[in-house]
Amino acid sequence: MIEEHLKDGYWIEAFQADDETPIGFVAYGLSDREISFYPNSWTTTEKVEPIRIQKLINPIAMDQADITGNGFKDIIICFDYGRTITDFNPDGGHIVWLENPGQNIGTEPWEQHYVGRSPTIIGIPIVNGPSDVPVLLFRLPDDVLNAKAGDREVVDKEFFHLIHDAKKFNVHSLDNLLIASREGLNWLYILKLAL
Repeated sequence: MIEEHLKDGYWIEAFQADDETPIGFVAYGLSDREISFYPNSWTTTEKVEPIRIQKLINPIAMDQADITGNGFKDIIICFDYGRTITDFNPDGGHIVWLENPGQNIGTEPWEQHYVGRSPTIIGIPIVNGPSDVPVLLFRLPDDVLNAKAGDREVVDKEFFHLIHDAKKFNVHSLDNLLIASREGLNWLYILKLAL
């Protein structure tokens, strides 16, 4: 048993804080607000306690990347989209990245860096009220540690009505997305034109 008596559970994802530590996982619920890292319990005979990374209002989806380039994986996460699909935040949610403190991983909450509202980050809200759901591309500024927010552009705003999940993959060094939505499974890609 890893943890008992959880009040909520929504997301779980394998997470390796750096290239040297064993793979653990990040988990959280929609309503409990606690984003936690669970170190790999197979590497010790003692009970492993979860490390509280941050508290956010209704965290939804996350991804991971070494944004600072220091060898430690950071977490990109969206939150505050609302309590349910019908009780959503009319102003949209937020996207932040949480800076991995490296060797001090469990001593204090990870620092938040604001990306924007609903390398580059694709923001895909689940719902947008009665309107279509926009697919947003956020570009991180050169100074990621001190920026107030990143620039954004709308990739698509007329096709999707309810998005559940998206997965990124590469074809010929270009990012592609598979998007699972009310409309079905769709492939969003960059059309590379030969000039």
